[in-house]
Amino acid sequence: MKPERGEMVRSRIILQNNIQALSGVDIMAMLPPAVLADLKQRDPHPFLQAYSICHEGVSTPTLLGDTARPIHWTRKALQSMRAFALKGIRFFLGHNADNSTEGRPSLGEIVWDGQKEIDGILHHVVIGHFPDRSKVQALDICSQEGEWTFFEAAGQWFADKLHAITGIALANSQTDRPAFAGARRLAMVQAMADGDEEDDDPPPRRQTPPKKETKKMSDIDLSTVPFSKLVQEMQTRQTVPSQLFKLEDLKKDPAFAKVFADSEALDKTVKEREAELKKLKDEKLAADKALAATTAKTRFETMVDSMTLTPKQKTFVKESFPKQMEDVSDAALQTFIEGKLEDFKVAAKAFNVTDELPAQGGAQQKAGDKDDLTKAANNPLLEEDAEIA
Repeated sequence: MKPERGEMVRSRIILQNNIQALSGVDIMAMLPPAVLADLKQRDPHPFLQAYSICHEGVSTPTLLGDTARPIHWTRKALQSMRAFALKGIRFFLGHNADNSTEGRPSLGEIVWDGQKEIDGILHHVVIGHFPDRSKVQALDICSQEGEWTFFEAAGQWFADKLHAITGIALANSQTDRPAFAGARRLAMVQAMADGDEEDDDPPPRRQTPPKKETKKMSDIDLSTVPFSKLVQEMQTRQTVPSQLFKLEDLKKDPAFAKVFADSEALDKTVKEREAELKKLKDEKLAADKALAATTAKTRFETMVDSMTLTPKQKTFVKESFPKQMEDVSDAALQTFIEGKLEDFKVAAKAFNVTDELPAQGGAQQKAGDKDDLTKAANNPLLEEDAEIA
């Protein structure tokens, strides 16, 4: 049965890798003193083992009800485990037919869990307390039994979020194979009483072959590692070019040099075209402004002549046209005319002459009507008889 996108899938997750093992000292440094003190109340010399139950990378776990498939485990997926308290979850010998824990004898239980970077990879580490050391000393691999949400993207499967851990299955690497080849236990230690000597690295049982030495990255001569292996490792870690090279280095790469050159040339062309377009717009704006200034007075007088005004009003307004005017649009000229007509009214009232503009397009005012401006014929401001044009 193929899980749908985002569907929760009950699964056995075997998540170990060939990593640099921790030491017993590391276990004691991670374990809170209060937890150790509580353990010693029940077991004066508790035997502890540390396992990585999940870490960044790719694995092929066993999925209940489905075939095994490669699954990517991201840092975000691991971080979802922090929301769960794993203390008290039990360890078992091998897997059951499903993830149930009923009827399975417990080998020990988790007393602490947390996340730790080992060789640059984030791990979720659990420390287990095992009452009978002889039963678990040879069990050097583990797998979690839990429920995760997986999703498919670009034809690949990714772990999304943890929903539950029901148990941890232990096994021997001589007879069982985890999802990652070469998986090993992180560390073991016997917490002795004060003054006793700690058995930080107890000798292996006779039937268990000695552990292969795991080299640290600093001990590896990278010049002897095939380039294809390095590329594969970078792909597994989902490394992107910017993590390895600076931008200037990428520009020198033959595969990318032309792309960068074309991009820079295109940017230059775009800037040149934008400058040319701005220049054309500025020139057109200047030409329009110059043309408007040239025709401003003519348009102004035409607008005045088209209005129903007295001869005195027309003369007053036309003679007020300035030598320079910033805005010579039709709207600005109309506003200017209206302002000058208001000035004319003020001047007329100063000499007790009521000046009412005839309605635009309406009936003309007859000579002799009340408040006719012709009554102010003797006024120095109105040298001619005021007539209705």
